Formats: sequence, structure tokens, C-alpha cells
Amino acid sequence: MRILLLYVSMPEDIKVPEFGKKRRVMFPSLTLAQLASLFPDDYDIILCNEDVEDIPYDEEFDMVGISFYGIAAAQAFLVAKKFRDKGIPVVFGGPAVTTSPELCKSFCDSMVIGEAETSIKRLISDLESGKLAPRYSADYLADISSLPVPRYNLLNKDHYMGVFPVQTARGCTFQCSFCSIAKLNNYSVRYRPIDDVLRDVKAATSSSGTNQIFFVDDNINMNPKRAKELFEALIPLKIEWHGFATSIIGKQPELLRLASESGCRMLFIGFESLNYENLQNLNKPFNRPDEYKKIISTIHDHGIHIMPSFIFGLDGEDQGVFERTLNFIESNRLSFPLFHILTPIPGTPLYEKLESEGRILEKDLSHYDGNHVVFRPNNMESEHLQRGFDWIINSTYSLPSIFRRTVLRHPIGGWRALKTQIFVAGINLYYWRKAQIEKSSRAS
Repeated sequence: MRILLLYVSMPEDIKVPEFGKKRRVMFPSLTLAQLASLFPDDYDIILCNEDVEDIPYDEEFDMVGISFYGIAAAQAFLVAKKFRDKGIPVVFGGPAVTTSPELCKSFCDSMVIGEAETSIKRLISDLESGKLAPRYSADYLADISSLPVPRYNLLNKDHYMGVFPVQTARGCTFQCSFCSIAKLNNYSVRYRPIDDVLRDVKAATSSSGTNQIFFVDDNINMNPKRAKELFEALIPLKIEWHGFATSIIGKQPELLRLASESGCRMLFIGFESLNYENLQNLNKPFNRPDEYKKIISTIHDHGIHIMPSFIFGLDGEDQGVFERTLNFIESNRLSFPLFHILTPIPGTPLYEKLESEGRILEKDLSHYDGNHVVFRPNNMESEHLQRGFDWIINSTYSLPSIFRRTVLRHPIGGWRALKTQIFVAGINLYYWRKAQIEKSSRAS
């Protein structure tokens, strides 16, 4: 059997900046490599990430598996049609299918609802007999205590910045209103054996040819005791790693020390807002804006960069939020800021709230990408929200702001500053180029 496993992206996101005449992103999708490991060894598995690779429409496959989030649903439907027109069966999977199967079912031959580990054996058996079922689903979560090693060797490392993904746990117990992760994981967290994690880290670094890892856990500091055990086990491997955490880690000194010693170099933290009332409305009250400055300083003191996330369009915001946020970012020397427009993803409490209030302006999922306004804001016009969002991206990833944040007052001193300066500058220049491409696209 020859199988194509495909990750599709939004059309705007396909225009990834080129580095060395190749499109590159920071790290590949773990989903594809993990899915590939679930198929028999004698299958010919091809992985394709549309962010950085052209989809091989001219090749023949026995099946095409497409994984996507809701924001990429429209693109997934277009891609699926091209393969189905050739008589190649298409199977959908991913969060969008699990939360909205009725929306997706007419655009594919079969769907995997829930985690693939629960139904992959049945799907393979049916595929070999030529009788795919319309859907494969389970009413339980997968056992992740004995996952096979992801097929990192199938990833084209030339398209990634030397960082390969590893998962140590699945799920999150926090119930932020804009996020579907907790619901998809039945409001629980499942942890993998640390020995298996170390095995995957060694496989990932061997395949990438670097010592860089991105832990894709939804919240690496969710369980401090377990996180300490993991970080202590990582120290002898001498890797450098990046991952997702909550702002709470800035108040966990022992955990932060071990994270740094184990090789942590960057943490993605969802600050979301500088307004505490907004955070309460997002069901994220553990974020305290009055503590942000100290938290950021503490994390920087441990030699760790921060990739902060901010959401715009919250009910308590006015048009001054964009300038206030930029000033906060620059004064706290935040290395890699990310911005999103509040987006009511179907299946989340946020969607239900805005739908009940009649505030959703459109339901075209191709615009549910965090870059477009799809609802009616409370304290500003939709066009003001869109304009302010575009302004802060262009302002933050302007060359003067990059210089002020990462060079003029670099937050991390000593040898580590010298070692990571190129990495920091490279990521910022990546976002600068991406901002220029999106600005040019909007102008045309």
C-alpha cells in the first residue's frame, strides 16, 4: 500500500518565507510522523506538510489521509476533491473532524473521529479489503503508554529549522473558553512513560541532526512533580528544547531552575490580555497582569526566552489596546510575540456564547484563522479591530522594534546570549518577512 499523509494549511499560510531557496517553518507536524508509525512496516508512507511542500497531486496513492484544524477546513475540502476526482479515497482526521463531523462528512470517503490510535487497525484492515467505513470512532481516549517511535526519518529536515517535535503528555485540565483541547481530551491529562520520551528525543535529534527539540505538550508545567522528573531525566542528554507553558511557571522557581538546566531555551506562554477582567471572561484567571513583569523577568533570569501570545477583540478592550500591548512587549523585551484575533472555533464555549448573542458575522471557516474578524466586537468596529491587528504585527516585526527587543536590550546575558542571538534574530526576521508578504497580499 502507498499512503500519503497530508497536513494542509490555510492559503495565506502557504506563502511561508524562503530561507536558502526553501520554505521553512520552525518544526514539523508530529501528527504525521506519529500516524506513519501506526501503519505496517511494508507500507510506503509519504508525508507532506503543505506549509513547506507542494502536494503531489500527480502521484498515485492507495489512500490519502488529511489532518487539519478547523481553520484549514476549506482548504482540506479543496485538496480532498482533487484526489477524489482521481478515484483515490480520502480519509479525514484531526480536531475539526472530531468536533464537527457533520460538516466534513460529504467532502471525504471516511473520517477518523477521535484519536487515530483507537481505530487505525480497523481502518487498515478495511483499506486492504477495499471497504472503508464512512467513519471510525471510539468513545474512549487512546492508551499512550506504549506508542511507537514517530517516523522522524520520513520528514524532510531541509524544510525545518533544526527543531523536531516530541510529546510527553496529552491534554489540559484548564478550560479556557476559546480552546477545545480540554474538551477533546475529556478534561484530563495523560502522561507517557519518561523512558519512552527519552527514546523519542534521541530518535528526533538523530533524524534532525541537531540537539533541538520542541515539546508539543499543551502545558509542560501542568503537573510540577512529573515535570521535575522529566527535566531531571533530560539533563544528561544535553539537548536544547522549547515548549508550551502557562505563566504559572514564572512562580515555580525550582521547576524553572530544572527546566533551564535541562536545556529549556524558549517557552510559549499565553498571556492573552493585559486586562484581568478579560482573562476572567476567558476562564483564565490564573493569569495575573499585575504579575507579568516579575514573571517575565524571572524567566529571563533563567536564560529562557518567551514567545508570548496575545488575543485582540475581547469585550473589555478599546482601540488603545494595540499601542498598550506594543509598549508592554518592547519594555519587557519579549523575543517572539504572537498575535491572534479572538476566533470562536466551533465546539468551544466561546462559540456558543457569541452564537447565542447573535454576534457571529460569518461562518466561512476559511476565515477562522485568527487573522480575520468573524464576529462583532463589543467596544470597537470590526474594521478597527482588523486595522489594529494588522498595525501591531507590522509594528512589532518592524526592524526597529526587533532591534529594540532583541539586540539593544537583550533580555538574556552571558554566554547563552551569544549562543542564542542568531536563533532569536532568525525567528524575528522570519516573522518580519512573513509580515511583509501578508502586507503585500492585503494591498493587492
